[in-house]
Amino acid sequence: MNVQYDKLDSDRARAKYHLDSTSTSMNICVVSDLFDSSYGGVPVVANRFIERFIERGHRITIVTSKCNLSRESEERRRNLTVYRFPSFTLPKSEGEYAFSFPSFRKIRQIYERERIDVLHCHIPSLLSLACVLEARKKGVPSIATNHLLSETFSRNLFFDSTKFNKFFYKIVNSFYNLVDIVLCPSIYGLKTLRKYGLKAKALVLSNGIELSKFNPNLDHEQFDREFGLGEKNKKILYVGRLMEEKGLNILLDAYSIVQTRAPDTNLIIVGKGHLRRNLEDQANRLGLKNVIFTGFISDSLLRQAYASSDLFVLPSYAEIQPLVLLEALAMGLPAIGTSVGGVPELIVNGRNGYILKPGDHEGLAEKITTILNDDPLREEFSHCSLRIARGHDIEKSTDKLERLYTRLAPQIGTRTAG
Repeated sequence: MNVQYDKLDSDRARAKYHLDSTSTSMNICVVSDLFDSSYGGVPVVANRFIERFIERGHRITIVTSKCNLSRESEERRRNLTVYRFPSFTLPKSEGEYAFSFPSFRKIRQIYERERIDVLHCHIPSLLSLACVLEARKKGVPSIATNHLLSETFSRNLFFDSTKFNKFFYKIVNSFYNLVDIVLCPSIYGLKTLRKYGLKAKALVLSNGIELSKFNPNLDHEQFDREFGLGEKNKKILYVGRLMEEKGLNILLDAYSIVQTRAPDTNLIIVGKGHLRRNLEDQANRLGLKNVIFTGFISDSLLRQAYASSDLFVLPSYAEIQPLVLLEALAMGLPAIGTSVGGVPELIVNGRNGYILKPGDHEGLAEKITTILNDDPLREEFSHCSLRIARGHDIEKSTDKLERLYTRLAPQIGTRTAG
């Protein structure tokens, strides 16, 4: 992902960035080791909010990774500056999940040069910690959004989840307890942090989606043509990373049952990840002929994939607030998900889809078949999905976040050094 923010209309940007009695523009420092990456939802969420704050006349300073161990770099665009620090990538992330090594001297220089009004961190990393510690010294208010669940790491790294949960949340809460406000995109995410020792003030704020970009009646001819799909077969769609915590082996097992009951179907798996070869091998062993792995596709093709499909399935073992599920609902798709994380906050069992226990491939097959074979039910679920999605408009989330920044910003200069 490489969003060209300098192409945005910035006529409303003020020349004076620091808040005073006559100006409402701010210099917002956004810290995320993932920024120009297609890995997961963090860079997508951060970029969407950044774009909107620039459109509203605010200045953005981004502190992020460089994805190699070379020297830090600096990039200036209109109304936006990007500072990159040397970093390394995690295994099984295809070179995209980066963690940075910050220079405290450089962080201090960024604060002094950019005159930061408010700090917003998206990953509890060493880079974020360095920025928060400097913010405390300078009396700059700080916010952190929690996008992480311990199960995402434990299932991929094969740790004992119970022991790892305590260790994981002890570490992340030691960071979150340093900031002024913690944001969570789901009630589940907030409750989990509280359970494991979060003391800081915390709020639920949906990551939101760009509702104006999602049209259930979108023409999907290009997507169908590119992947050899016709109008005859009903289509089951999954979108996301191909990793352990997503439960895709369960989806393939379920689809092997579905094909015997509803042969005129396709299972479409959109996304990339280190498990693709394993999943393709599993599909071959099961004799599945109508499974399509698209790999990573553009946003425009992704919207066509939603429009082309009849049902969205998310068989995950861990989700905090899945953006792909929000997008599927915004396209009017019925959905089947698991009783984990924030999924039951978006799928209301029996109203816009079904909730199952993770790992239940037989139950998943039954619910998929039920929805595909019942046109009136699918239509009813579709209308409910659209209603639920309307409550997650990113413009509403941006309004709330902007008000939060504004309330915090007057504290500048009134704190003692931390």
